[in-house]
Parts: sequence; structure tokens; C-alpha cells
Amino acid sequence: MYKEIGRFKDIYNEELASQRIQSRAAIRLLSVNGIIPDTELEIVREVAAAHNGEGIDWDENETLALEGHPVVILTTDVISPIGLIGQYLVLDNQERMPANKDLVAVETENGERHVRRFWQEEDGSVVLEATNPTKPWLPVRLREGEHRFRRVVGVLFANLDVTIGAEGREWVPGELADGWLNDVAGVRIRGTSMEPVVRDGQTVLVKKTGEIKKADLGCVDIEQTETVIKRCYPGNEEWVLCSVNPSEVEDPMRVDPGTIRYAYPVCGVMFEL
Repeated sequence: MYKEIGRFKDIYNEELASQRIQSRAAIRLLSVNGIIPDTELEIVREVAAAHNGEGIDWDENETLALEGHPVVILTTDVISPIGLIGQYLVLDNQERMPANKDLVAVETENGERHVRRFWQEEDGSVVLEATNPTKPWLPVRLREGEHRFRRVVGVLFANLDVTIGAEGREWVPGELADGWLNDVAGVRIRGTSMEPVVRDGQTVLVKKTGEIKKADLGCVDIEQTETVIKRCYPGNEEWVLCSVNPSEVEDPMRVDPGTIRYAYPVCGVMFEL
């Protein structure tokens, strides 16, 4: 009798082990058609105030190749405010599998498309979490099947006309518009004033040409003041410059337009280069 009970236990344990193996999510690399054309991105020296009246020093300090990065278009607010509806998501151009905490674009075995924070659990299942702090999105759990992932390494602040999606329709394929990266330079960020949109050590992309409109992020060089990156509300009598970080409250800066040397629109952020 005890032998029979032991045999049933062995069969039960083998069945459990079989279920655990089947429940593991197979992680593969996501491929998309839209690719950033070969572009040399100039990283400027610093975002410190220039006392010589020239604003930001645009002398080349470092030039990086921004090439081969796939792009897709975000259709939900699932990762707001990091990325907004109608913006480009820049994907990793290296064949690297995601690690925990990475932001990823996912296409599941059944064709759903998600943009979430990646977590892999001990049993091999994958949990995808939203980052939007103000709107509830349920986590997505992938237990089995073959799913394709690619890490998100940047956001380009476009305002594309897209159909708003829902869970499982969080991104669509897209092509970067011709000339989008013309006259764009990178500014390395130090500190936490731009969180959660940009974090310490990441690179903001600024347009050397272009106009800053109401509520745009701008890199503003002000006489006798440090150069700042703020959300801008330009006016004829004054510019109001507001901090982005909601957890570090700062009074808005009110600036006489005549004291502004330069104001460059922020057009994106690269989390890594």
C-alpha cells in the first residue's frame, strides 16, 4: 500500500513539474519594420549657464551614431508621463533580452501589443506593469507561449494622429518622418528636476531650430541665471517656467523675455545611448 501511495506521489510530482515547464513564457526578440536612418547625434558639452552671451556651448564634445534603432508609435497612456499617445518609442538596436525593470515593447503569441515595465518571476512567467501613476492599468501576466520583446531606450516627442488603443493595442508600427532628427543635439541631464520624464544621466534631445509653444518642454538660457529645462509658458510680458518633477515642488520661474538668450524646444529623451 505504501508503495502504491509513493507511486501516486511520484506521478503527481511529475505532473506538477510538467505544468511548471509548460507555464514558462518563451522570450524572443521583437522585430519591426520602422528603423531610424543613420544619424550622427552631437552631445553638447553641458547645460550650464554661459556667461559670454552665447548660450549653450554647441561645440562638439562627443558624437554618437544613432542608427538602426527600430521605432513604434505609442497609442495609449499606459506609460504616461514617460511616453504619451502619438509619440515615437525608440527601441534597442542591440539583440539584448530584457531584464527586470526594463521598459519593453511586447508582441504576445496571440497578437496583443503591450508597452510595460518588464518583470520575470521565479516560475518563468512574465509580469508587465504599467507606469501611469494616475490611471489604473491591470498588470499583464504571460505564463506560457512564445512572446517577442524589445527594450525601449528612448521617446521622441512627436504629436502623431493615431487611433487611441486599449489594453493589448498599446503600440502600432510606424516610420520616423523624414528629417525628424535634423538639427537635433543631445544634452546630458544631471539631477532629478526632470523626473519622471527624464532621469539623472539620461540625454535630452533638443532642436536647435523651432519655436517653443505653450506647455512645451524647453531648454532655456537666461541672462545671469543658469540654463534650465522646464515646462514653458511663453508670453509677451513674461515667460513662466515650471518644474516637471511632481515630488520636488518648486515655485515657477517668471522671466522677462528680454533676458532670454536662447530657447530650444525639447524633442525627446534617450534613456541610454
